[in-house]
Formats: sequence, C-alpha cells, structure tokens
Amino acid sequence: MLKYWDQLNQNEVKATLETGIFVMVVSSLEQHALHLPTGTDRFIGEAIVREVAYKTSQTIVSLPAVSIGFSYHHMKFSGSITLEQGTLIRVITDVINSLEINGCKNVILFNSHGGNTSSIKVAVNEMGRRFSGNLILIEYWDFLRPYIGEIRKTTLGGIGHAGEMETSLMMHLHPELVQIPSGKPYSLAKDYKGTNPDMFAGNKVYMYRDFSSISPYGNVGIPDASSAEEGKLILDTVTDEIAAYIDTYVCDSM
Repeated sequence: MLKYWDQLNQNEVKATLETGIFVMVVSSLEQHALHLPTGTDRFIGEAIVREVAYKTSQTIVSLPAVSIGFSYHHMKFSGSITLEQGTLIRVITDVINSLEINGCKNVILFNSHGGNTSSIKVAVNEMGRRFSGNLILIEYWDFLRPYIGEIRKTTLGGIGHAGEMETSLMMHLHPELVQIPSGKPYSLAKDYKGTNPDMFAGNKVYMYRDFSSISPYGNVGIPDASSAEEGKLILDTVTDEIAAYIDTYVCDSM
C-alpha cells in the first residue's frame, strides 16, 4: 500500500507511525546529456518507490523528494542546480530528526543519484547513533548488480550517467521526455588512472572527476542499446529485490 505524507492529515499520519515505512527519495536536478531531462533521477526514484509499494505487504508512506542534490561535477553543463554537501547533509538530518519527533519507527532514504551517496551516508551515520528505529539507505543500483551482466547490452563504459540503464528506464517510464540525438555522438566511457566511470565497474579507488573531463556532452555511457523493454526488465528486477528486502529485514525488526 502506498500513501503520500503530504496527502495525509495529522490523525492519518499518527495511524501509520508504528508500522508504516517512511521513504524519502533523494535525487538531483542536473543535466542528463543531450537526450534526457534534468529531473531524470527523481522520475526514476519515485517510480521505483511506487512499484515497491505495490509489491511489498507493508504500508509505504512516501515523503516529498529532495529534488536537488550534490551536483557540482555537472555544473559546467546547462540545467544543473546543486547544493553544497554540507547543506544536503543538514537537510537530510533535519528531516530525519523531524520524523523521529513525529514517532516514525522505520525510515528509508532512497537515493537515486550517485553524487549524493557520500552526503547521505554521513547523515545516516550522524542520525543513526541516536535514531530509535530503523534508518536505512537504499541505492537501487546495488540491487541490480547481481543481474546486470545478463541485462546489459553495452560493454564496460556503457552504463552510467544518461547511459544504457537510465535511458532504458526513462524510455519505459517517460518515453515522451527522451530525445535520442541523431548521428550517435556518444562513446563508451574510457578508463582513467585505473578506473572506469561505468556504474558497475567495481573500481578499487575513488577520485573526484568533473563530468566535463569525461564527455563533452555530460554523459557516461551510451544510449544506443537502450530500450523500453530493457527499462521494464530493470524496473521489475530492482523492485522485486527491494520489496523482498523490506519484507524480510525491515519489517522483521519492527
């Protein structure tokens, strides 16, 4: 069952506090190359939460998304808006604190933008020390990792920012917003100092890179092999796995 926090009155919120699972998407507002809209991360995150709510046996209460995240690495491209990491951490910790004051027992931060990971983990570490219930960070791509080898059509360097995976998801969810450019201007992301920016590269080290140093168009990966059919498969796989996790682990400790 899916409910929206901003559609509930105070008595309806109270009725969900003990057993409800409160989910907040943390996304971004940033360029997604030449073919995807700036709200891509939010569209994908909110769609996954909706599907998970239909598949889990629990009540999911969706909070309004944090729709602007940490995107400094995209700021050389038009359409990007960013928060400082410290600001994002403060926003998330303030929301978690408010949820605890309300009496929420189970909170999931659902991240749909890789640039937010470090900030959200800091917030979880800071608040997790004193939060009395379950406080969990979920990143949907981690649930796809065991299956991506069977699903992907591109080689290493093909999945990342506005690449095969995100484009396929958007083709399935919002085909009217996808504008694949003619001439195939994109190329596979190249290795750099022993790393590759592909989302599933499994790099051993981390370093900051501005996206303008990766591609002149702001992409990581290519959408050439993307399809709505692949997007549906990715969505189904991810939501099955996340719903199973919630039913097995989050609800088990209520």
